[in-house]
Amino acid sequence: MSEKARGRYRRYFEPDSTEKVPKQTLWSQRKKAKTNPAVEQPTADFVSTATSFDAVDPSQVEGPSDPWPDSTMLDDDEGGDSDESEPDEGEAEECDSFQQFFDKLSEETLPHQTTTKAEAFLLLLSYVVTAGLTWAQVRGLLILINTLFGINVVPGTTYFFRKLWKDKKEALKLHFFCQSCHGYIGQIARATGTQSITCGFCEKKSTFQSLMRAASFFIMFDLKKQIEALLTHVSGTLLDSLQRLRAKCHVPGVYSDITDGDLYRSVRNQLSMAWSDLTLTFNTDGAPVFESSKFSIWPVQFFVNELPVPARWNHVTISALWFSKLHPPMNVFMTRFVDEVKNIGVLSWSHAGTAVASTVHAVLACVDSPARASVLNSKQYNGYFGCSWCLQEGTPVGRTMKYPWNGEPAPERSHARVFNAMLRAGQFKNGIDGIKGPSALMKLRGFNLVWGLPPDYMHCVLEGVTKQLTELWLADSGRTFYIGKEAKLLESRLGAIKPPITFSRTPRPLSERTFWKATEWRHWLLFYSFPCLAGVLGDSYLSHFALFAKAVFLLLTDVVRESAIREAEKLFCTFVSQMSTLYDDESLTFNVHQLLHLSKATRMFGPLWGTSTFPFEDGIGQALRLVSAAKFVPVQVAERCIMRESYHTLERQIALPARLASAKNDLDPGCKKWFQTCVLGVPHDAVGMPECFMNLFVNRHTAVPELSRYSRAQVGRAVIHAADYLAPKKTCSCYVKMQDGRYCYVLGIYAGSGLIYFHCQSMVISPCTFDLPQTVCCEHPPSQENHCLYSSNDVLAQCVFISVGNVSYLSELPNSQEKE
Repeated sequence: MSEKARGRYRRYFEPDSTEKVPKQTLWSQRKKAKTNPAVEQPTADFVSTATSFDAVDPSQVEGPSDPWPDSTMLDDDEGGDSDESEPDEGEAEECDSFQQFFDKLSEETLPHQTTTKAEAFLLLLSYVVTAGLTWAQVRGLLILINTLFGINVVPGTTYFFRKLWKDKKEALKLHFFCQSCHGYIGQIARATGTQSITCGFCEKKSTFQSLMRAASFFIMFDLKKQIEALLTHVSGTLLDSLQRLRAKCHVPGVYSDITDGDLYRSVRNQLSMAWSDLTLTFNTDGAPVFESSKFSIWPVQFFVNELPVPARWNHVTISALWFSKLHPPMNVFMTRFVDEVKNIGVLSWSHAGTAVASTVHAVLACVDSPARASVLNSKQYNGYFGCSWCLQEGTPVGRTMKYPWNGEPAPERSHARVFNAMLRAGQFKNGIDGIKGPSALMKLRGFNLVWGLPPDYMHCVLEGVTKQLTELWLADSGRTFYIGKEAKLLESRLGAIKPPITFSRTPRPLSERTFWKATEWRHWLLFYSFPCLAGVLGDSYLSHFALFAKAVFLLLTDVVRESAIREAEKLFCTFVSQMSTLYDDESLTFNVHQLLHLSKATRMFGPLWGTSTFPFEDGIGQALRLVSAAKFVPVQVAERCIMRESYHTLERQIALPARLASAKNDLDPGCKKWFQTCVLGVPHDAVGMPECFMNLFVNRHTAVPELSRYSRAQVGRAVIHAADYLAPKKTCSCYVKMQDGRYCYVLGIYAGSGLIYFHCQSMVISPCTFDLPQTVCCEHPPSQENHCLYSSNDVLAQCVFISVGNVSYLSELPNSQEKE
């Protein structure tokens, strides 16, 4: 029997509606009126522009902060995920006092168990957050749990469930823009929902409801509250990191992170920042949401630079969301973000009795080239003076702009010159040195308008130059460097490679290179390309490519020294200077030109991995996975972000017993500790240990303790397999490089007395003809020779083993920070 179709919710909001307003709505409005006094709201005189820097004063247009759509509206727009109506007045009062409800859950236990309902609710929320359930699935899960227990042990409806973060949701700021011309309108209170709003540019009339339905708004989170919540969540980790940075003795010319960069240190000195003050790296970029639509989402994301790298990349936070068919006008979108940064003030936080006061400054923007030009309000790379770091004009070649090498670097830009050019360009309405006008970033204290936006090696090196050259070799037939006829040989060599299990993908065929991700281009550049191309690509082209790969590797290591930077600088200059000779002028793209600036970028903010957009690209991917329907996309993403934040808040409030904590970790794949050192799998009896291993152990430690044998172990980010572990068929994780420089083949893994031991065989090494610092030729010695014993503290890096014909290669990973 079919169910009755659900009617439209909130019909009493419609113009000329005769529908009776429910008691709950009247009660809510009375409650809000007590805490949010009415403010006179303009209805037709919003004046804004998408091109003028200071044309809009937000204080002129902001009204009461209550523009957020009700959850029932969202349910209706999210594909009918929920069929719940509003609770009655009594239910609402209980739901509004959620803290009391939660305290009550903490006092009650599940039937015939010691587990409290609060602990059960935390496990439920953990699963909802990590599994990305839709609201329909959440509703079904709530019904299932309560039905199985026979009583309500968790909220009975998604309405009550979502009440947990209602206050945080209503604190978000919705900034509206014109549907027609994208002119900025401002913030609008819900009270103006049926009133006419006129765009100050195209004079198109709209209403609150029409703007909401058309998604003609972008969302701003309260940045101060976001950082306060983050500080609460990572207070211990952050305080330890700040104290280490405070005690660290700076060595000039040694760069191991963003915090070692010359510009980073200069900004801290310029602003007289205290040891406890924080800095942000932010990013904005767009990604299509649907395959069949031009709509894209543009989040503004950030992380705190003073956090250790793993925690930093695990806490990338969305602070703003734009959703439209068109790119956001950055002088509108970024101005709101800059205002949020400026309004943070002093944050007070504590850990273990230590009180800390921190100010926050945004000092670094990691963006790709189109976004960099957009936020700077400058010409893109396809226009004259399109480089944001130097004054090379560019030369049209055919129908595109190229950047020829003239033997000497072009004059560098300076912050003062760019700042003045922005002011003059805005004043005279005429571009100067590629600068079209003022940028919102001018208002950020201490932000360098040149090197505060360094080149991004993910787009420039991996998806740029590496992809460009590979495409030339395989697709540009008739040229001396064309190797497309050897495609089958290349495919067979590439397909035979077994990378370490920590690599996210095994090698895909070159015929599918159009679909390769940036990490696959990194693997091709640093590990796979030279063994595959040996004897196929001409020596002059391979040697030229080796200059590029070597320079990139030098700037990607865990610690980059000034000597390595100078060497990379020379290699890049030689590589760029030979491009037109080996290929042609068409090859002198902007990505090739950017290579000339990578060395100085490393001096400014440390190794290239620290300023890449990889963490932000992951963040965009996670945001896209939060979208489950076509309407109110930014609202969907924002609420899911708030739900995750609420989940972390509850985590801190509830101390789960070991059994439940283990279950929660199993539910959350993000709980895996990437940097731990431990054995993996079940232990095996160590009876019958090889005699050579026992002799090695006695020689070093006098006696052999009680040991267990394992097939796998994790050391930091490296997952190491013993040679007798045969389960993996497409990966090989048996090769490592030790601290003493030896390359080893792991024969066995043993654990005892709190330590992990590796029984290894040292490989026979010879120099590689490619002259690459990361790659050597290797051979296995006879089975009874070169045995050695190491502990987990001796492991330096995991290695990629590649065998092509009679030649085998070992390549070490450049750093221990990046996820492969």
